[in-house]
Amino acid sequence: MESTLYNEAIKKNYFDSGRISPQTVQTYGRIFLHTAPLENKYQKDLNLFTLEEMEEVLRGFHSRHRNTIESYARIISSYLHWSVKQGYAKINVLQLLGPEDFSRYVWEHEAYMTKDDVVRAENRCRNLQDAVILRLLFVGVNGKKLSEIRNLKQEDVDHTNQTLFLTNALKEDERGRPIKFTNRVLSVDKDTLVMLEQAFGETIYYKRDSKLSGVNNVREYNELAVNPYIVRPSLTAAESVSDPSNVHVIYRRMRRIQLEQGLPFLTAKYVQRAAQIYYAHTIIDQEELTLDDIKMVASRFKISSYHNLKGFLNRDNISKTYPFSQET
Repeated sequence: MESTLYNEAIKKNYFDSGRISPQTVQTYGRIFLHTAPLENKYQKDLNLFTLEEMEEVLRGFHSRHRNTIESYARIISSYLHWSVKQGYAKINVLQLLGPEDFSRYVWEHEAYMTKDDVVRAENRCRNLQDAVILRLLFVGVNGKKLSEIRNLKQEDVDHTNQTLFLTNALKEDERGRPIKFTNRVLSVDKDTLVMLEQAFGETIYYKRDSKLSGVNNVREYNELAVNPYIVRPSLTAAESVSDPSNVHVIYRRMRRIQLEQGLPFLTAKYVQRAAQIYYAHTIIDQEELTLDDIKMVASRFKISSYHNLKGFLNRDNISKTYPFSQET
């Protein structure tokens, strides 16, 4: 755990704001010491975290009790609310969660979906626009704020060489278009290429509340934006239809899969980790997992430091997910 607070001056301003009593400053301080490693990892204050990054914070408490996690979240939410009032942040992302949501962050022994499990989840999606997000995450497409997914265009899909040309936006303009970015080429399988083509060909997006179809002329679908991107918002969304999808489009679609399929743990981070375990499994076969193997996984999934994989990418998790008596 870090010994100092990240952005300590702002945290101290919060402590001195009168929102909390002097007796509770120490308790709040311990929470912020806990969040400091992730703030350093993402190089930004907690008040600028996305919902997915905040979910990583909540899971990182490793608590087996929902009430404990909810209590910690209230402390963080108080800080986020103050930050919005002071102009340090635009949104308190914890306001997007309800009391029932905190059960998702209870610490249990982690079990990971297999490749077949992920394919079954894809097949249960009514919209290929949802399924393709799972597939892209699983083959190693991500980027800052999932920008490699959001920026992927039809012209970036090379069927001849079975590759994707990916753009990771380091900085975006107000429309979400990359200003500073890096590119890479990723090899993928034919099934992924077919799904990308089919998802791009979709013109409508079926709503969750399809039971409303035919009631007061409510349609069961929305038109999808017509633009060059693979993942596109519906025309009712607030995002510009000619620009890359906002990251919250992807979060909402992941949330829909969670709710419809009863998979509350299914976040982008979780799918990426399941994919990394699968990829490691294909590399090592029945051999031991070596440092070189971990570095290969880090390269495939564009992980800046292979040390970030060591907490879960191990022989134990691989063998539990893919018993070595089974085929890859």
